[in-house]
Amino acid sequence: MENEDTTPPLEVVDSAQLAHELASKTVALDTVTTQFMSQFVFADRSLSEWSAHLAVKIPKDLTPEKLKNCYLEVANKIQQAMSLHAYAGALHNALAQASTRKKSDMVRVLVDRYKQANAKRPGVKVLESLADAQLGDVISQQTVAKISKDFFRESRDALLEVRKCLEQYQFVMHMEQKLQE
Repeated sequence: MENEDTTPPLEVVDSAQLAHELASKTVALDTVTTQFMSQFVFADRSLSEWSAHLAVKIPKDLTPEKLKNCYLEVANKIQQAMSLHAYAGALHNALAQASTRKKSDMVRVLVDRYKQANAKRPGVKVLESLADAQLGDVISQQTVAKISKDFFRESRDALLEVRKCLEQYQFVMHMEQKLQE
């Protein structure tokens, strides 16, 4: 018996149709992202508000005095981002540890109930799923803390990159002064 090729033939797609579908999906993703950033709140501010608060406006005409002020602003915002990252990280870790302990306790209680009733106990995965269902709020709070932790880590990293750019600019300013002397 010969080997028959069962691979379906490739479908030819109209490029205009493909571009339209991609554009509509991009618009939908942008809408979801915008809504998420404006509705997700941590420490009394939405992520959009935190993003705007941690942004650094760098003037186009940087003088040594303005550069110094930019450095101070960046240092202050790095400190804020690091503090919020640490806070969100501690919250995430606490919730993760608490949910693990609580889940173990809940599974143990479920096992004990089945033993007392002399009933056949379901598998561990089923018991863990039942415990997870009862821990829904803790798990969702843990997810919020993780998202916040990641957001502030990324914000801190972005601010560190801004600081590096300012350092490069300072070096160029210094070299220009040396060449003019």
